[in-house]
Amino acid sequence: MAHLKCTKRLLARLDVTPALAEPDPAPVLGDWFANVIPVWGGELIICLNERSLLTVILPASCTPALGASLRERVPILLRRLAAPSSFIVTVQGELEHVAIVKTDSRSMLSHLRDLSGFCEDAVDLQRFNKSREEAEMRLADWLYGPSPYRSPIDLLREMIAAHEKTRS
Repeated sequence: MAHLKCTKRLLARLDVTPALAEPDPAPVLGDWFANVIPVWGGELIICLNERSLLTVILPASCTPALGASLRERVPILLRRLAAPSSFIVTVQGELEHVAIVKTDSRSMLSHLRDLSGFCEDAVDLQRFNKSREEAEMRLADWLYGPSPYRSPIDLLREMIAAHEKTRS
């Protein structure tokens, strides 16, 4: 099971009582963090992965089925980033059940704020599908964190190598 840790703003939009974050065995990618942000022409939901820092951008209209939308988009992004099918299958299994919980990490909230600024400028809802895919791919190369800076694609490659090593 994966946790989708939502900001207060997104939880209010979802109109759900968040579940308690149960200490489950850590998924390969870890938990996801999400926020709703304004962009030119409307709003989007950005989902940021805890361990890889990969970003998935969803339309705000998917709010009622947020877990299902994340479950659908993550494998698409992983395929576009050339992740091996065995890794994608593992991640899909972990996303089979997504629990909506309250965000508990200040550092991830900081990353979500940074992403919000990027997405507000980069994503035009008039061209949403194309701009979303472009933004997700650009964000896969974005440098994060304190020095030494790391890009999500590099973190993902390390995770894939570790996953392949444990399968051997």
